[in-house]
Amino acid sequence: MERARGLSRRPRHPRRAPPPLPLPPTLPGFYSAVAENADTLWLCGFLSHVVRLTLSTGRHEVFETGAPRDLMFQGMRLDPPPASSSPTPASTPSPSTSARGDVRLHTACSTQLCSRHSFPNGDGTYSFVTHIPDEGLLRWDPRDETISSLVLHQPLDAEKVGGGTAYRLIEWEGRWYVPNAGWFNPARNAVDSDGPRPAREATWFGRRDHLAYGFNMESGWDASIVRWDLHTGAVTPVCVIPRRA
Repeated sequence: MERARGLSRRPRHPRRAPPPLPLPPTLPGFYSAVAENADTLWLCGFLSHVVRLTLSTGRHEVFETGAPRDLMFQGMRLDPPPASSSPTPASTPSPSTSARGDVRLHTACSTQLCSRHSFPNGDGTYSFVTHIPDEGLLRWDPRDETISSLVLHQPLDAEKVGGGTAYRLIEWEGRWYVPNAGWFNPARNAVDSDGPRPAREATWFGRRDHLAYGFNMESGWDASIVRWDLHTGAVTPVCVIPRRA
């Protein structure tokens, strides 16, 4: 009996990327990662160094920034070429990813100690949410390497379990919602008093059309997921994610 063609062939498996090459022990991990393209990541765990990682080969390059070896948290941005990459906040290197060197080392640019996340302002600048001791925004213009700061809440309520800004802000019609404050307007670099507000605050992490989603930490640290209708202001429960014992 003639063997059916192709049945004896071994199935082809997609080529796996090689494992990353070991990093120096002085760089044990990273809080911030930003993609240059589908094969390249820029990583930062300490302000003193940034790392360029090629995913397809596992190879990396380590660049010194000249900043102190302080922890860098999430929120690093990559400005498109000719590019510079900016962590935040207190002593901040802005390394050029195209020239492979520092453009400027910003010092004393903010009284906050931790960056949380960042977003584009739509005009070529970027804003970074910063925490501790207050809650604020740091605005970076990569074109002329200028930085300005704005305090949102003073001091930061570190024990607040709902309505925080530690994860991300949601965008709606060119503005970004800051819980318990209002809508940050990048064009004014200020928080507007108008715009939709929820019947109950939460830490909002995403939006689909006119529905925003957030969470609150309940008793026992269960996470209560809620949905906010930006048209009506109504906040309704979606589910509860129990804390694992």
